[in-house]
Formats: sequence, C-alpha cells, structure tokens
Amino acid sequence: MTLEETAILGCALQWPDESLPFLTEAGIRADTFSHEIPSLIFTTIATAWLAKAPGGFIGIATALGDRLADVGGAATLQTAIEGAAQPVTLPHYAEIVKEGHAKRRLAGALKAAYKQLTTEPTGAVLAAIEAEISSIAAGRDKARIQSTKEIVMSVLGSLNTRTNGSKMAGLSTGIVRLDEETGGIRTGGYWVIAGPTKGGKSALVRYIVRAVALDQAKPVLVFGLEMSSDDTVEAMLATEGKVSASRMRDGTMHDMDFPKLTAAANNLALAPIFFRDDVYDLAGIRSYVRQVKAIQPDLAVVVV
Repeated sequence: MTLEETAILGCALQWPDESLPFLTEAGIRADTFSHEIPSLIFTTIATAWLAKAPGGFIGIATALGDRLADVGGAATLQTAIEGAAQPVTLPHYAEIVKEGHAKRRLAGALKAAYKQLTTEPTGAVLAAIEAEISSIAAGRDKARIQSTKEIVMSVLGSLNTRTNGSKMAGLSTGIVRLDEETGGIRTGGYWVIAGPTKGGKSALVRYIVRAVALDQAKPVLVFGLEMSSDDTVEAMLATEGKVSASRMRDGTMHDMDFPKLTAAANNLALAPIFFRDDVYDLAGIRSYVRQVKAIQPDLAVVVV
C-alpha cells in the first residue's frame, strides 16, 4: 500500500462525509488502488458510509470482521489514520493514486497486446490498445454515484429547455411525424432502420443526415458498407438539387440541371459530413469513431 493510498484511506476513515463524495466524483474506486488490501478497506468504508453504519476505526474494524486479518489487522487501520491526508489535500493524493492506476492499466494493455499479436490481426490489436488508451485519457472509467435529486434536477432542466425552446429532447430528423414519435435523435441513442430491399432505407438515412448536418450544423460520420461515399454524395446531390437521379446516372442531364447541381454542391461542401467506406468490422468502426470524435468533439450522429 503506497503512502498516497494510506493518506486517502486515513482521510476516509476519519472524515467520510467530507472525503467520500469527492473521491467518488474524482473516480476513485476499489480497483483504483494498487493492491487488494487498500481495495478491501476502501470498499468497507464506502459500504458502511452508504449504509449510514458506524465508521471510524472501531466501526470499520467491526465491519471487516474475519477479513480484518486479511488486511493486516488493526495495525493497518491505525497506520492509515496516522498517515491520513487532510480533506483539503485530498485532491493531490487522489491524482497520484489515479496516475498510478492509469500506468498499471496501460502496462497491462501493452502486455496483453504483445500476447495477442501472435494470434490476432494487427488491426484488432491496435484497436484494442487505442480503446484502452482513449479510456484512460478521457477518464471514461470514472465511477460517479448520482443521487435521485441530481437526476431529477437534470430531467427538470431538460423539460424546461423543451418548454422554453426546442420541443424535442434530441436532434430533429427533418421529418415532423418521426420527431413527434421519437423525440428526435437523442445522445446515446441507437436506431435500427429496417425494411425490404428497395424500400427506401438508404434514402431515409440520407434525408436524416442532411437534416442533422445541413439544417442543424451538427457533424455526422457515415460508414458506407454497401454504398461508396461517391454514390452516397451523388444521391444527396440529386435530392438537394432536385435533379433526376436516373438522368445523373445515365449521363442524360438537361442544361437546367447543372445550375441546380452547382448550388447543391456548394451547400453540401459546407456540411460537416465525414465518410469512410473501407472499414467493415466493428473494431475498426469504433476506432475510427474515436479518431473523429477527437477532432470533432460535437460529433452528433454515426451512420453505419
């Protein structure tokens, strides 16, 4: 158990009401610690605090019961209390402990990748490493307990926004009836558009992409598994310019079509739409989404 871990546990033992809410918000969890002993002590302290059970030296020693010997006995708890950080210095120690956890995770990922290179495709191994590095860098594994009060206030804020401005919880699809039924495209949502062959699925998706990227200026990433990016843009040009797609395909366009296409091209050229049509596996798709997200943090919709 490191000095920093001892300082955190000692603070949590003596001042749980001041320290545990911060530690939870900062992403300190049982598995953040370097060893099973501090992990077990931290879990016991947090569990007692959440249950409003007695804490402190006596309370936690009693809660550990037979496991007290597993953490080194009462002497370990006493050492933590003696080396406790003051609540005001807790952020400093928390950052050091989190840094150690991140290094262990990175080392573990690289070790696992080295073993996988003998059996797995290079692309899959790179995607796995990239996913782990992104998770460490973004702090996505940070655990945060939310109270009902926080969630209720968040929901009320969303409702207030809809009442005073937008009536939808998400982005508009450009189709009024669809927006009314779904509330729009919400963050974290997952849509499956299904239908028979030649049933208009691709056309519907292109319409939604246009509504999000052009009308609402939100970035969209499109993976073309069946249609190339050229084919998709050509179809969008036909729709945007109100030009016959069959005439474009057959090369029998009228003179009046070209000004329409030029205007449509100017509009689409400014749209924040990104295409990738050479990735066919889930790992590759996830990897490229992370890359685009890094340069376009407000990426709104991903189409596959």
